[in-house]
Amino acid sequence: PGPHPHLPRMKKLLLIAGLLLSAVSSVQAQDNAQALVQKELDEMLVAWNRDDLDAHIAAYADSATWTTATGLLHGKAAIKQTLIRSFQRGTELLGELSFGKSVFRCLSDDVMVTNGSFTVGKLPSGKDINGQSTLIWKRIGPPSCLPA
Repeated sequence: PGPHPHLPRMKKLLLIAGLLLSAVSSVQAQDNAQALVQKELDEMLVAWNRDDLDAHIAAYADSATWTTATGLLHGKAAIKQTLIRSFQRGTELLGELSFGKSVFRCLSDDVMVTNGSFTVGKLPSGKDINGQSTLIWKRIGPPSCLPA
């Protein structure tokens, strides 16, 4: 068998250990990305509830597309105008926004998708608006879903 009969087994164990460390790094990177996106969602929620529409939509790209019950809205400006028409009275945004638990999934090293629910409650009509939301997040800067 030669002077080092355990060498092939050691190489396999080192390879497995390396793969496990890589997987742990990947999970940690995704958790980090998820925390950053959750922070953005939290900031959007707080902004709405303090009547700050500009801060609420700050994370949206200028080229964002929104799906509504009546069709697509193209561009951050169109989204803002629709929100103003539908929810702003004077300087106040109508209702109280809340989000349900989001599901996060990395699509690539710099793209994450979130799916979740929202409610706009305490509206003057007495009726709540409930819906689902899918947001696609693209990181500007170093990759965050996969280890460097």
